[in-house]
Amino acid sequence: MFRYAEGEEPGYHSADDAKAQGVTMARIHAASGRFPRWNSGRYELDLNHLLHRPLASVSALGILAADSQKSLSDLAVRLSSAVTAIEGLTQVRCHGDCHGGNARIATDGHFKWEAIFFDFDDGGPGYLAYDLAVFLWSTSLQRDGYSLWHAFVEGYRSVRRLNPIDFEAAHFFVPIRHFWLMGEYASRTVEWGREALSEKWLGRQLEYLLAWEQEKLMPKLL
Repeated sequence: MFRYAEGEEPGYHSADDAKAQGVTMARIHAASGRFPRWNSGRYELDLNHLLHRPLASVSALGILAADSQKSLSDLAVRLSSAVTAIEGLTQVRCHGDCHGGNARIATDGHFKWEAIFFDFDDGGPGYLAYDLAVFLWSTSLQRDGYSLWHAFVEGYRSVRRLNPIDFEAAHFFVPIRHFWLMGEYASRTVEWGREALSEKWLGRQLEYLLAWEQEKLMPKLL
């Protein structure tokens, strides 16, 4: 599709760059929705692809202790049940990997200060809330993460209406995104090796997931 995307990597603390990425994502969703076969593709970003299959890949390694494995599996059940119970979630053609690193901010020319996206290989039809959540996930460990998230959403809403249900559901998809990432590591040990997949590393990922559930999701579940 292209050889090189002009521009600079988005600033990790720049609200303007976050907003620009929200604008571009909304434009992609609006444009791709007009494609005759927008809902077909290599991947379908459903719960099987994003949550259940990654969990199976991690579990198959047999690295986690029994109690940690149970905590991980139980969390997956809770997340799946919560998402399934939400009615009316919007389906779009997802980019699938909009975490900031797959974008450039143009510094001159026709697209000056706009975000240019690339790396669509993890995309496909799926939940709008998931596509939004990838950006929220990427900022979740930053002190100013929520200000960037709100700037991103502001940019999105400046182009395309955002259903409140999808906005709220994005918080459930943050840990689901993390499950997907863990599954990527677990399913590619033949290519990448198992060095990064220690019990200690997986334990830290479980801590992150459970902390997110406790701090961000429990009020929504109660």
